[in-house]
Amino acid sequence: MINVYTDDREYKEVFATSKRMVLSDEPEKSDIILMTNKSALFKIMREKQWAVEKDEKPIIFVTDYRLLKNSFDIVGAFYWKKGRSQLLFIKNRLDAYNITLPEEYEDFLVDTL
Repeated sequence: MINVYTDDREYKEVFATSKRMVLSDEPEKSDIILMTNKSALFKIMREKQWAVEKDEKPIIFVTDYRLLKNSFDIVGAFYWKKGRSQLLFIKNRLDAYNITLPEEYEDFLVDTL
């Protein structure tokens, strides 16, 4: 099971129905942190108490393209652009976490912003 932390009510409802993901109440005990707004993201990043090692830190994913520029710890984003869903992963950030995406996700991989 994958532990996911989010403070967004709508995403909590989505994850609550998942068979592969479990909601976490604490960001530092999660595998993935999904942040939907800038102030909540900055609060999490200021207060993070987890280990410095990349393989022990939760992966941070956002729902706003502009938030990707805020930290090297943010590995990707799922967002809307002109009414279309967009999925984006940043290669060097995934590499820092030793994450390799399946082949079918390579179209969503970029080297830099």
